[in-house]
Amino acid sequence: MTSGYIHPVTNRDITDSIAKRSIDFNRHIFSNQCKKQYVRYAAAPLIGGGVLINEVSQVFLYGLMSGVDEKGLGAFAWDILKAQGRKLNKAGVDLESDKENIKELDSVLQDLLPKIPLYKNLGIL
Repeated sequence: MTSGYIHPVTNRDITDSIAKRSIDFNRHIFSNQCKKQYVRYAAAPLIGGGVLINEVSQVFLYGLMSGVDEKGLGAFAWDILKAQGRKLNKAGVDLESDKENIKELDSVLQDLLPKIPLYKNLGIL
């Protein structure tokens, strides 16, 4: 359990108040990623702890929580990363164009999408 791969369920009866506060906290830390203030863990009340979520995934999750359509998440994330002066790197090469970066973000998003139901069940979203 110290590697973070399994966690005991601490309480299946998460109150509405705890669920709302956890989601509000996670929205806040995900939005901070947009300001380069990175917190590595999101609150997961079902397990009474945190779940490691990488920087780009946090930007995607913030987009989802803000109502961005799944098809627009790559462009949403790129707008944020570009404003921070960042570029994606693929096979050791910096991607230069907006189109290349958005295409790569859309690819990265495909790895995150299957985790969304788990994040919802844990109370992260």
